[in-house]
Amino acid sequence: MAALLGLDDEGWSWRDDALCAQVDSELFFPEKGGSTKDAKKLCGLCEVKAACLDFALQRDERHGVWGGLSERERRALNARRKQYATEQAQRRRARQPRPAVAPEPAERPAEVTPIRRQVRGPRRWTTAEAQEAIRTLTAHGMSAAEIARELGISSRTVQRIRSAQRARRGAA
Repeated sequence: MAALLGLDDEGWSWRDDALCAQVDSELFFPEKGGSTKDAKKLCGLCEVKAACLDFALQRDERHGVWGGLSERERRALNARRKQYATEQAQRRRARQPRPAVAPEPAERPAEVTPIRRQVRGPRRWTTAEAQEAIRTLTAHGMSAAEIARELGISSRTVQRIRSAQRARRGAA
């Protein structure tokens, strides 16, 4: 049987001591709906039952009775084992020491007003930079369109900033 399954002697050596080696293998591979009761009874007496079950679980054996369990029972066992492993990993993570103090937050960059560029490269102006540039260029007599072209921003943005500056001056 080992040769048919392509098994090496090392992985199959427990089979020599198995009680199932002395009976018809059909007992362990019943037809659909057939009873596995006698096979399981024989497995219960076998001294290599654990090795047989481990072998079937490692190879994800999908047919027959192995180590006293049917394919359905082995599937359920595997599901419980996976659940147990997951729970154990969660417990280990929960026991790991955690820092008593939160790490320092990363330093934030200056706030940047996203002003869409129309003409020039990827330059982005901070609010303060845009306000200062518009104030200076306005003082030199440039129109909103000229300032927009010079700074690479929209005329609408220049007008909004100028309006805000006038409102602040009026409030002061």
